[in-house]
Amino acid sequence: MLRDHKNISLVKDQDIIIEAVGDSYTTFEGYKTEEETRIGLSYGKLCQSVKAGNRILIADGTIVIQVVEILSETTLKGKVLNSKELGERKNCNLPGVVVDIPVLTP
Repeated sequence: MLRDHKNISLVKDQDIIIEAVGDSYTTFEGYKTEEETRIGLSYGKLCQSVKAGNRILIADGTIVIQVVEILSETTLKGKVLNSKELGERKNCNLPGVVVDIPVLTP
C-alpha cells in the first residue's frame, strides 16, 4: 500500500529503499519524501533471494529497479532505471532469481 493511497512518481536514476514486508504488506505504507523513497514488497525472502545487479520488475515490467546493495535481512537499496508512476497492488517479477515460494500442485 502507499501512504494516503497516492501514487509515487519514480524518476530514472533515483535511489529507492525496498522492504520485504511479507505478511505486513496490507498495512505497510510506501512513501516518497525529499529524503527518500521507500516501498514494500510482499515477498518476505526478497533480500535472501536477490543480489546486487539483479533487476526487480514491477507492474508487468513497466518499472525496473536494479538492486544496488542488500542493507539487512528485510531491506535493500535499489536504483530506478526508468521514470514511471507506481500505484498500489502491482505485481513483481524477479527474472533469473530462484524464489522460495510454495508451488500449488494438484
